[in-house]
Amino acid sequence: MKYTCLWIVILMSFAYINVNAQCGAELTDEDLAYMQKAQTPMRSFNANITRGVRDFPVKVHIIRRQNGQGGISEASVIAALQKANEYYINANLRFIMLKGINYIDSDQYYSFSNKQEDEFCNRWDVDNVINLYFFGSVKRGNADVCGYSYYPNSGSARSDKDRVALRNDCVDGGSTLIHELGHFFSLFHTHGGRSEKELVTRSTGIRNCEKAGDALCDTPADPMILNEVSRDCRYFGTRTDARGEKYQPDPKNIMAYSASGCRQRFSKGQFARMNYAALNMRNYITMKPGMKTHNIAAGVKKPTVTTSLPTTTNTTKPTTTSTTVTYPKGNTLSGEIMLQISGRSVDMQLDGNLYRSSRPFYSGTNYQMSLTNNDIGFVYVIGSDLTKKNTLLYPQPHQTAYMQTEHTRMTLPSGGSMFQMDNTQGKDYLCVLYSKRPINMRLVMQEMQRMDGNFMQRLYKVLWHQLVPQNQIQYSNKNNRLVFNANAGQQNIVPIIIEMEHK
Repeated sequence: MKYTCLWIVILMSFAYINVNAQCGAELTDEDLAYMQKAQTPMRSFNANITRGVRDFPVKVHIIRRQNGQGGISEASVIAALQKANEYYINANLRFIMLKGINYIDSDQYYSFSNKQEDEFCNRWDVDNVINLYFFGSVKRGNADVCGYSYYPNSGSARSDKDRVALRNDCVDGGSTLIHELGHFFSLFHTHGGRSEKELVTRSTGIRNCEKAGDALCDTPADPMILNEVSRDCRYFGTRTDARGEKYQPDPKNIMAYSASGCRQRFSKGQFARMNYAALNMRNYITMKPGMKTHNIAAGVKKPTVTTSLPTTTNTTKPTTTSTTVTYPKGNTLSGEIMLQISGRSVDMQLDGNLYRSSRPFYSGTNYQMSLTNNDIGFVYVIGSDLTKKNTLLYPQPHQTAYMQTEHTRMTLPSGGSMFQMDNTQGKDYLCVLYSKRPINMRLVMQEMQRMDGNFMQRLYKVLWHQLVPQNQIQYSNKNNRLVFNANAGQQNIVPIIIEMEHK
């Protein structure tokens, strides 16, 4: 009897964190047909090239009890969005919280059922944005769930289903929001949709990972591991596939039915699939001109990378002896950049918010950069390559980042010298940051050094809450003059990122 009780305790310790409510997303016949048709272009999507970041607007709806109590806090929502952005920037996506939280006080809907969805959400939805609803509890059918969202399908743009329902206690400190956004951007659970069971093997000619399970071959086959994951996130099941091979699933994948606290990563294939879905399936969701953003600076827990304005003197050691500081006025930021080799401008192509050179360059190539800022503010230039090493090109110790007059033009490097491409081949990056506030570039570059992803993704991970939304920026290419105009609003920084092929 003693041993029986001991085994019961052991089994409960394994499974106790697995019995929480899971996901209520449902894959319809229409969803499945649409996703199966998209498999070929999804597999051929090249995720290795650098792409511009795509901003997706998010409207937050917080449901409270009739007396105004019980709703999730604004700080928790911002923290959840911050965490989501740290993941989704690897898929070149960023979520922008729109101005004004919609608080809805209702005992009727605080404990929510999807049977109430049409009557409730159709009233409050904002068109062509991602509507996030935070409830005290959520039911899908008769089951208590942590949340649910909708897969893309052929009618997504007309379906009025651009929404995610979330249970407060699953969001606060958890991965539920990140998981449900995965479905919204086309990801199946790792144990699959409703197709055939996935085989463990990845051997060519035998494997079926392209069509079974989650239709991705860089996630291991998953037999649906609910209640088979230990405290330390290990799968302890013993099931085998149709060929008798033992499953070795990944309990740490965000799209797995794993234990609470274990889901913490996407695969490269999942990031690529979500990037494809953003560009081709959810491209009707955009930051429209005039959309106002929520001021999240006070709610972001990560250390700020900007400092306060100087009060009496320019603390960045200007080259002039003047101690008079003209503070930046208004919210506008504008300017232009041009790269030149042997006096000729470098041909550029614009991809969203990324400028890319039209042809490759070779080690030893010399070039200069001319830049203009049309508004009073701060200007910084950093260079990087595929080694992730970042170099501050401007300002140097004897220079100032603070541009005290409008329409300041300068050439970098100064004194008739040149930048020169080193022997590290691959991709070179130049990034000019125009800002209404001074930036602690040492901290920015340190933070970027420890991040994963390409240059643009690492920059966004560090500065995401300070970068001006793209609907407030107009990027253009005028005869290889890289021109921008922006309304900074609540954010302070406009990035101009240039990628050059280095052979």
